[in-house]
Amino acid sequence: MTVITGKKVFAVITGASRGIGRQISLSIAADVAGGSVFVLLSRNETLLKKVKEEIQELNPGCKVLIIIADFSNLNFLKNLEILKDFANDSFESRIIFHNAGSLGDLSKKAQELSSEDDWKNYLQSNFISMVILNNRLYELLSRTNEDVPLFVINITSLCAVLPMPSMAQYSIGKAAREAYFRHFAIESVNTRVLSYSPGPVETDMVNEVYNSTYDTELKKKFAPNAAPSIENRGRLTPMQTVSKLIGIIDKNDFENGSRIDYFDS
Repeated sequence: MTVITGKKVFAVITGASRGIGRQISLSIAADVAGGSVFVLLSRNETLLKKVKEEIQELNPGCKVLIIIADFSNLNFLKNLEILKDFANDSFESRIIFHNAGSLGDLSKKAQELSSEDDWKNYLQSNFISMVILNNRLYELLSRTNEDVPLFVINITSLCAVLPMPSMAQYSIGKAAREAYFRHFAIESVNTRVLSYSPGPVETDMVNEVYNSTYDTELKKKFAPNAAPSIENRGRLTPMQTVSKLIGIIDKNDFENGSRIDYFDS
């Protein structure tokens, strides 16, 4: 049995306005049954509306809800109330994709990141808000349809396990998320949890590493035509990495709470 392909799915996708989040939205829309519901979160309303249009062109039977979400605070959580209208629908799969995130300050070494406010703001946007959102969604979705598994997909990074110069904040945020989801996997009921590392994908974020890092060696490794390295094995398209992710979810034989990298065999 598949989880996504041909199923009536309830999908929540953060950071859905561009890059990997946009591609997750479009790839799932092309695969799911009519009657599926997409909940798209991002700060950029204009781009979210464009993704909504693209989803409904791919699959006119889908309903798309937009939530404008700035993860630097928790004000957007009040807008989750609109999801209660769908809590009792007969979905075959429910999936939360935690994709939203930012790189942090790439201009400084770890020992130079000494601003308390900068750390608070980074962790609020990239860890704390994500945890609170996940818990609110779990509370909402676990009230009904208890026989339908809930899949929680955390988009992580090689940086969570491999230190790279200038990437301290990003690495710490991703590592903290992975630790949280390992606990969530063993302590939540009827939930399948995966941290997926998508590889170096051709997105604005990968280009930002190249443009903003203080480290000349890392800059070379993230150059558009860089030779393959441990940090950057080669640029992937969003469709390439999302296609692999959907295949992993559909097959549904991963260890609960584990991490899988695009380049894992």
